[in-house]
Amino acid sequence: MTVHFFIRFSSKPGQSISITGDAPELGQSDILNAIPLSYFNHDFWHAEIDINSVHSSRMCYKYVLTTESD
Repeated sequence: MTVHFFIRFSSKPGQSISITGDAPELGQSDILNAIPLSYFNHDFWHAEIDINSVHSSRMCYKYVLTTESD
């Protein structure tokens, strides 16, 4: 099943948002394997991820904010 993740966040230059969670397709909750979201518009970031529905009917996930260092 395809899941669309949206988060409302007004980012600043150098910032990006990723998502990770307990499903294998979301990186097994490992920040190093987090899936980057795409800048959608001024207010939103978005990711479209195919999730294998065999794992479970529920999943936990979190968004990760990263900032580039100069």
